[in-house]
Amino acid sequence: MALTHVTDHEAQALARLVLQYSDKTNVRALVGVGGASVQTAEDVLWQLYSERLLEDAVGAQLDNLGAVVGQAREASTDDQYRARIRGRILANRSNNSTETMIAIAAAVVNDPDLVARVTAYAPAAFELWLDGVSVTDDTADALGDLIRAARAAGIGARVIYSTEPASDTFTFEPVVGFLDAAILSGETELVLQADADAFPAAGTVKIGEGTATEENVTYSHRLGNVLYLTGSTASAHAENDAVRPSPTTGKGFGDDGDPAEGGVFAGVIAA
Repeated sequence: MALTHVTDHEAQALARLVLQYSDKTNVRALVGVGGASVQTAEDVLWQLYSERLLEDAVGAQLDNLGAVVGQAREASTDDQYRARIRGRILANRSNNSTETMIAIAAAVVNDPDLVARVTAYAPAAFELWLDGVSVTDDTADALGDLIRAARAAGIGARVIYSTEPASDTFTFEPVVGFLDAAILSGETELVLQADADAFPAAGTVKIGEGTATEENVTYSHRLGNVLYLTGSTASAHAENDAVRPSPTTGKGFGDDGDPAEGGVFAGVIAA
């Protein structure tokens, strides 16, 4: 049963007076003084209790809670420190599960838009990806320390994050293919070196990006490693020319403030 703060001791005491004393001024005054004294004690004890709960503690009280679980404050604010204490508690109780690593990330980053995911690698390693939000280097460092404490001995780990929004983070185009052989203008099929299943079922692709014959063509469907065009190519293209969806969604080198020009690199911390 959760504790609650009683704020009406005096009123409760007066309400319990038996009928013959309920209208006696002196009796009511005496009972009121007793109820008020109990209320003062209740308020002081509640303050001592509540201000030492993690959600309400600040300053020195928060420092004391951090010391109990082994989390140093360093230069963090109260809100940051509170989040890191939550993460430390989870790390101290870790069972080395994927769910625990994600829970620690959620606690430390403390942002409802965070999408944390774990990618495992054989024989004994994983990456913790922080998607959907920008994360400061300081927060990422703190999270890395906690993941290092939470993971089992002999397990390798890395934290992947970006200090900028996803729209400004460097990415490669997720789908890219290459022509299996040189083609002439007027071709109605694009034969790729590998299966085209990763491409959308239909759409537009760019052929030969960055070359003098770069062009966009539309395809109606795909089968195996072949894209079937709705029209035909306007130019000839060489073997190994790139074929990728258009418009591109990748952000390359360039202005880290403009996703149309380029993006910042994601950060990587060994944990």
